[in-house]
Amino acid sequence: MTHTISIDKSQIQSAIEILQQYNSFYKEFDYFVQFKINGVNINIYNSGSIVFQGKIIPDDLFGLIKLINSDDFIGIGIDESGKGDVFGGIVVVASFVKKEYYQILKKNLIVDSKRLNDKKIIDIYNNISNLVDFEIANLMPYEFNTLYEKYNNINILLADLFYQVGSKLSNKTGEKKIICDQFSQNKTLLAQKFQHYDLIQEHYADKIYKPVSISSIIARYFFLEQLNRLKKKYPNIKFLKGANFSKQILLDFIKNYGEEELINVSKINFKTVKSIIYVS
Repeated sequence: MTHTISIDKSQIQSAIEILQQYNSFYKEFDYFVQFKINGVNINIYNSGSIVFQGKIIPDDLFGLIKLINSDDFIGIGIDESGKGDVFGGIVVVASFVKKEYYQILKKNLIVDSKRLNDKKIIDIYNNISNLVDFEIANLMPYEFNTLYEKYNNINILLADLFYQVGSKLSNKTGEKKIICDQFSQNKTLLAQKFQHYDLIQEHYADKIYKPVSISSIIARYFFLEQLNRLKKKYPNIKFLKGANFSKQILLDFIKNYGEEELINVSKINFKTVKSIIYVS
């Protein structure tokens, strides 16, 4: 499969810098540079043509090229952090960039936060936080668990949080274009909430649209702050990110601080946590 798109020559360097963040194979030739990402060859020619070649070309690779356009800052982007982590709560952020800051922000590495290490997240947040208007729903574990008990459905809860921060920022800025990372197969959850807005919701929106990438970075920054707060309060436990780790960490936590404290550090709706509660 081969697919070709064209960009302005002035955008070639931005395209190269974006693709370099994949830590992939990269080689320079006389008239083009070549990347190899997940089995896809990507050639960026000096003419501005970009050629994708591979058996399957993921949509998000095409979408990455949108990141080089300054106009892609337009709109309110919304994303979350913490949904897939056992420890910590959840953070939802809506962000908006004023036009006069587009060029300044282009100098920063605005990509999906999952492609950045913790230090880079902190550095970028410190560089851009004064340039971005944002609203945040920052739920520590106890707050999240209390709300989840009421909703009993993570996607319905997220839809409400997305609308909460998005509508508040829209009222403040006057912006009606809303871009969300699609977190559920049921698109009506957000469509109903934002029925009076110009809504875009897509899988990989955090990789494709800069406003969502910015919200992704800000949300991750505050989620990391949550984990740091937990580490200070419970110094005997290593609060790992994600959900792929041994149950022994949870058992050690219970041994040190008691089962009743799990609601203050973890998402008790996770199967891993439920199994520990029931057997401990």
